[in-house]
Amino acid sequence: MNSLLQDLRFGLRMLVKNPIFALVAVVTLALGIGANTAIFSVVDAVLLRPLPYPEANRLVFLWSTMPSQGGGIGGSAWPDYVGWRDRNQVFEGLAAFYNGDFNLSSAGSPPELVQGAYITANLFQVLKVSPSFGRLFTGEEEQFGRNHVVLLSYGLWQRRFAGDRAIVGRDIKLGGESYTVAGVMPQGLPFFDNLPEVDLWTPMSFAPNDNQATRNNYFINLVGRLKPGVTVAQAQQDTNTIAKNLYGEIPGTAGVSARVVPVQEQIAGDSRTGLLVLLGAVAFVLLVACVNVANLLLARASVRQKELAIRASLGASRARIVRQGIMECLPIGVIGGLLGLLLAIWGIDLLSSLLPASLPRGNPIIVNSRVLLFTFGLALLTVFIFGLLPALQAAKADVRESLNEGGRTGIGSRKQTRMRRLLVITEVALALVLLVASGLMVRSFIKLRQVDVGFSEHNVLTLRVPLPEAKYPEPKTANDPQDPAGLGFYEQLLERVRTLPGVKSATAATVLPLGAGQGWGKFMSVEGQEADAIDKVPLIRFALVSPDYFRTLGIELRQGRPFSTDDKSNSQQVAIVNETLARRFFPNENPVGKTLWMGPPENLVEPELLKVVGRFPRR
Repeated sequence: MNSLLQDLRFGLRMLVKNPIFALVAVVTLALGIGANTAIFSVVDAVLLRPLPYPEANRLVFLWSTMPSQGGGIGGSAWPDYVGWRDRNQVFEGLAAFYNGDFNLSSAGSPPELVQGAYITANLFQVLKVSPSFGRLFTGEEEQFGRNHVVLLSYGLWQRRFAGDRAIVGRDIKLGGESYTVAGVMPQGLPFFDNLPEVDLWTPMSFAPNDNQATRNNYFINLVGRLKPGVTVAQAQQDTNTIAKNLYGEIPGTAGVSARVVPVQEQIAGDSRTGLLVLLGAVAFVLLVACVNVANLLLARASVRQKELAIRASLGASRARIVRQGIMECLPIGVIGGLLGLLLAIWGIDLLSSLLPASLPRGNPIIVNSRVLLFTFGLALLTVFIFGLLPALQAAKADVRESLNEGGRTGIGSRKQTRMRRLLVITEVALALVLLVASGLMVRSFIKLRQVDVGFSEHNVLTLRVPLPEAKYPEPKTANDPQDPAGLGFYEQLLERVRTLPGVKSATAATVLPLGAGQGWGKFMSVEGQEADAIDKVPLIRFALVSPDYFRTLGIELRQGRPFSTDDKSNSQQVAIVNETLARRFFPNENPVGKTLWMGPPENLVEPELLKVVGRFPRR
């Protein structure tokens, strides 16, 4: 131990004696270690650290899927959720939710649009999360008419209600209706991968004969907690069996199945590959830094060659010289690691602001014990990498040649020269890899910017305007002939917006371009191409738009005409389809004038569903 401390003190004296060398080596390592630590902090938050729910490894998403249509996953229908919930043998609990916007208004404060979610009463029991104070929802509050209760996020409670604990039991206005505050959830509670953060939760409830509660709508997200000892494979088998039985009870509906995905895996999604590639890239940067420092140490070792030869002649073994070389490098690695950690802590805030909004962040990006351990291990690894080769070269030096007054001194031995050349070649090769990879990424970015997405985003502004259901109710069935009450509001709003200075056109739509989301839309049938089973009926995503939609977004029509103000719900129904749909269903003919409708053929529809969604044409 004394000899180790002696070597360490000697290494510190050498750094003080050669400040320029020490500064270059430490800064080089600090930049490499800092970059790796910052990126690892992101990898840790997204991929490695469990979600902040108790026993998060038992949480899974349950998706609906139709293998015959490509096997993609999507939301579930309410009847399917009820079936899986009541018949499964693998879940400790199964809950459901979907997102929504709420207009929050309160006395003395301006209205605010907040992000919320409709949830089943048992959702937080499944997640094993309790409110900071107050209570969770009860099962009775899922009944329509008794569902006007709300849970507030900690952030909304602080921001909007000044942290008043007396808010529990009081009424607040959501969409013009009164909701009683049941409780406030814990600070920093994530709600899966939703961005922006969810501000409030209210019970999921459907009115009698509500079309949303039928198998005509697949939009509900399901999350379950596996029973202890149950694997994902067992849950998959159980839910597949239930789905087969559920749809086997309905003629012609075989083919709908289930997909069980761990929540951590689902949230990480496609970001896993990108983050690992980025971590690999900065690892190359650190490796280049290590090679640089190793070259510096080799150059210094050539100057100290005679000193090391004297040590060897006095009885120092090769192992002793190697150990001394590595211990002399330890201060460089430790100081570089500490400085790199400080750079990482400073850079995490900057990095967080540069990360794409789509990157899932179920955990905060921070320097925790795992990141500290990573940095410490990285510092030791760099010491081993850049210190081992010079130490080995010093131990292998020819003592007699080094002690000879005519021996090589300034430039080192031939072996050292070859080693430095090899390190230079390695460094150039690594730098070239990074340069080529960076060039390809820049080229890909430029190409992506040049892709014709089919619409113009220049000078286009968007805003969300959700309407309160109480004041602007929507028809609950397809047989309701009246226009939704909200149409009149949007028409008046658009008329006023069009008169604003600088506005060329204005439109309204339920979905923005490229924003269809993950969930399924509705079934669609084409005249003359009716399917004979529900899993063969196409599922499509769609948007409801106002007449100026295509002109406002600069979308060019290939055929046909745009919508006009004469296209009303009481007139001939019209639709505009994209080229993909046209090629699939009308490959060798003009799609203009063809007939399609939103829903499966009538013979595949449950009798009780016909009362809600209306009768569909069939040949």
